[in-house]
Order: sequence, then C-alpha cells, then structure tokens
Amino acid sequence: MAKRRHYIRVSIPVQDRERAKAFYIDQLGMQTIIEHEFATVLVSHQTQISLVESDDAGNAGYSLVTWLVNDIDRRMAKLRKAGVEFMSFDFGAIRTVDGKAEIDGDYVAWFKDSEGNLLAIAQVLEPADA
Repeated sequence: MAKRRHYIRVSIPVQDRERAKAFYIDQLGMQTIIEHEFATVLVSHQTQISLVESDDAGNAGYSLVTWLVNDIDRRMAKLRKAGVEFMSFDFGAIRTVDGKAEIDGDYVAWFKDSEGNLLAIAQVLEPADA
C-alpha cells in the first residue's frame, strides 16, 4: 500500500479560479500540483485544496478550512506580510483582539480569501490529561 503524503483534501467554491489561485499561492504560500478543466489542486504541507468554480462562493457563513499552527502570532505576522487581513469582531463570548480570539485557552484568527470564503488558523492547546 502506498504511503499517503497528504492527510486531507478539501474543495473550496470560487467565482474566479485564477484570482483565487493567486490568493492561495501569493498570500498563503501554496503550490499548484494539478490543473483540471474543472478544478485547480493546490498543496501546502499535508493539506490539498481544490478550487472549484461555483456561484455559491463566499456564502457559507462559517470557516471552510482551519489550519492548526504551533505559534499563531508568528503565523499571523507572516500572513500579514503577505497581505492577509484578519477579521475583527465582538460577539460577546467571542471577541478578537489584534485579529485573534481566545476560546477556552485556544486561539483562533479568521480571514477571508479572494472569493469571500471564511478561513482560519488556530493554535490549539493540548489537554493536560489527554
């Protein structure tokens, strides 16, 4: 049996595949591995993303992809340098400070891609007695 190089592939709806591809490559540092007539497949570390054209792009209202990171501040700084803008909001229980929210000891920062899809990075603390 072949060893898997990637753990997950998600499909993200986009209205303009070339514009979305530029965002994921230039701002998130992904690389194109496959170009199909119907999708572009990008890769970064162990994640593959298929950009699929759809009129529903940007309408989900929730995070389509959340990348887990070890140091959210460092990753946010790197993404900001690449032009990513993190969202600010205050929903009472969930409120961002400098672009990130603390939720039960974990940290999450949300941003949108070029198509309006909600994405996130999260620094998740391991439970003490896991």
